[in-house]
Amino acid sequence: MKLNKLLIVIGLLLPAFQLNAWDCLIVQDDCDKIKISIKLTGTSEDKPNGKIEISFDEQKEFTVFLFSGDANENRLEIKEKTIENLKRGTYNLYVKIEKKCTKHFIVEIK
Repeated sequence: MKLNKLLIVIGLLLPAFQLNAWDCLIVQDDCDKIKISIKLTGTSEDKPNGKIEISFDEQKEFTVFLFSGDANENRLEIKEKTIENLKRGTYNLYVKIEKKCTKHFIVEIK
């Protein structure tokens, strides 16, 4: 009898915790359709004046995270399309688009 009550309770609660597996696939499919262009400007005279410019094929809400080998150079939650005053080096650029997906780029400022 207790087992039947337990199964009924589980049966009532289970739909509240179900995830639709297709949601993940749709999000990824939407992510693949978003086109991002990255334009790099190198440093001059070994000064920290490199630049990364990000553009989208259409207006998107986004947040950028930039990581380098130097923790002091990491930049988090950037909302601008241009990141300036970068030193020469390799950066991991993550672009989070409309809370749906994140795209990763490895860029080198020369």
